[in-house]
Amino acid sequence: MLSTRMSEVLPYPFLVLPGAEFTQIHVNGFTAPTNERFLSNPLYQYVQINLQENLLKSFLVSLFLSSIAKSVPQELHPTYLVSSQNMEFLRDALGMVNKHVGYVYLVDDNLKVRWAGCADAKVEETNALEQCTGVLLNRLERKRSAKVAPQ
Repeated sequence: MLSTRMSEVLPYPFLVLPGAEFTQIHVNGFTAPTNERFLSNPLYQYVQINLQENLLKSFLVSLFLSSIAKSVPQELHPTYLVSSQNMEFLRDALGMVNKHVGYVYLVDDNLKVRWAGCADAKVEETNALEQCTGVLLNRLERKRSAKVAPQ
């Protein structure tokens, strides 16, 4: 879950959303090595959700979506989502207690959160995400090959 770097996109500085420029940095601190290693794996899917619960902020994001798209690599456009969903009842369950930092979740093929991180990534957290992603992808590959293999 992230906010965008609105300060780079918006033409007027008074429209900058507080803390928005830091959430992308938070998320990249966790995901850069994992994406570098696994983005070419067809079983790996990196989904970015730009969550704007405030209707005005959501409207501003939708206005500048084409500009935001320029900061997202072309191959990630299909999995870049903008959401204005109210997360009030999900926030505690997901551990999203701070609206001003980015959150990273590793979700398995059963849609269960298997790893989570937020704010500034520590080296061991970044490594843990990469290792956990590798373990889940290996399990998924074994599961899929077992289904395909003749019995």
